[in-house]
Amino acid sequence: MIDYRHSERYHRSLSVRHEGREVVQRGNKRYADVSEPGNPQDRGGAPIAGYLYAIAAAVLWGVGGTVAKHLFANGVTALVLTQMRQTLSFLLLVGFLFIAYRDLARISMRDVPYLAVMGIGGLAMVQISYYSSIAKIQVAAAILLQYMAPIFILIYSALFMKERVTRGKLVSLVLAVAGCSLVAGIYRIDLLKLNLSGVAWGLMSAFFFSFYTLYGQAGLKKYNAMTLFGYSCGFGAILWWILNPPWAFFAVSYSSVTWLAFVYIAVFGTILPFVLYFKGLERMEASRVSITSTLEPVVAGVVAYVFIGETMGFLQIFGGALVLVAIVLLQQSHKRNQSV
Repeated sequence: MIDYRHSERYHRSLSVRHEGREVVQRGNKRYADVSEPGNPQDRGGAPIAGYLYAIAAAVLWGVGGTVAKHLFANGVTALVLTQMRQTLSFLLLVGFLFIAYRDLARISMRDVPYLAVMGIGGLAMVQISYYSSIAKIQVAAAILLQYMAPIFILIYSALFMKERVTRGKLVSLVLAVAGCSLVAGIYRIDLLKLNLSGVAWGLMSAFFFSFYTLYGQAGLKKYNAMTLFGYSCGFGAILWWILNPPWAFFAVSYSSVTWLAFVYIAVFGTILPFVLYFKGLERMEASRVSITSTLEPVVAGVVAYVFIGETMGFLQIFGGALVLVAIVLLQQSHKRNQSV
């Protein structure tokens, strides 16, 4: 009897499309084809989808920032909030994958070091550096420093990833950074009085923002965005539980409202926006995704104005309009470049 399991015909790979990526199917398992070109423009759907993912991520991050402000005002520290964000994100997202999408919950042991670097060196560090910056300088200055990241990303992409730097991309970057500066209220910041260590933490947050954006693109060639983010959060959470062990964490009693806020930030301020951001990276260049994400401080300002009574001056509104114009120009220049 011929054992067809060992025949050439049985082992022939079946090529299928899965979420816009080429996937090799053997038997009942699917593997991402990591040998495919790394250009995000060649992967997955229409470009407009990438912008919508990045915009949705920015909106959710902006709303989550207002909830975080509420927690800080009620005595929750930056360390505890970051610890809960990554711990709950890992438990909820990976638990969901094991229940609903078992295939997506599988990772290779060879990729554990990559995921550990992504979770600790990327996701964990961008959050702690940002919160440390806020603790030492004005929030507006910290936001502005973090959103220098699109500049770093564009420079790196042009020098090392051979990404084409178009006039439309440069104009959009200038408008987005200028708009963020106005929304953050740079005209009210006395730069000569800023704490230098706070400025250093702010620049570090921009660096780590850039790092996880660029580093994450490699992982997206092999793993689904939910898998990549879920396991990365797990490694980041390990770091926080070492720095703030269980007996120290549970020594403080938190109200039920605070725990609900923790869950909200984990789901709507962390899991969904980060997964959407990575989905955008699957479909667009890192520079375009990062520029689009500058919508976050605009959303945060509007939400704070509506719900907690913070004021918005004319220049801040004008800055928000500049960011919106930058995103529209970026998308239009993308269309023109693809039609050439």
